[in-house]
Amino acid sequence: MAKRKLTGRTLKAGTGRKSSGARDGKRSEDDRIDFDLYSDENRASFEAEDKTALFRVLTLCALFRRPLPEWASEAFISIYRAALAGEIRSWDDVFGRPWEQEKRGAQQRGVRTQSWKWEVWKLVHELHEGEGKPPIDDALFERVGKELGIGGRSTVKALYGRVERAFRRVRSSKV
Repeated sequence: MAKRKLTGRTLKAGTGRKSSGARDGKRSEDDRIDFDLYSDENRASFEAEDKTALFRVLTLCALFRRPLPEWASEAFISIYRAALAGEIRSWDDVFGRPWEQEKRGAQQRGVRTQSWKWEVWKLVHELHEGEGKPPIDDALFERVGKELGIGGRSTVKALYGRVERAFRRVRSSKV
């Protein structure tokens, strides 16, 4: 089984669990629309010189095993070719700096913690949709924190809440 390493922890990729967006191997129309809206928002940000927008879309596509949107594919290929030609000094110039250097330690911990939010959201929904259908509550957040090794229920609850709010904003904007 393939494994991927995230911030010092190893997780099994392709564990056989399906995300809430892929029940019965099919994605719902809402999942596709939400992802398309998120992609469009990041495309606009990327075109407005937000260097982190392309990286966010690349990350989400990898996490949720989605095909790369055409705009992101074209942008990445263009950047890759520029890198091969020696036109790029640093990946920070392409994707933006991951944290400010003067607050490096605290900033890195915060970035590492925040980097788990999509994995937290995905696992909460996988467990909620799985055997016994446990409610999304403090006990489930505690379980997810232990399973991922990232902290207790309050950390997991905060990370889950950030993603849920983002999805709500996207869903409400499609009206």
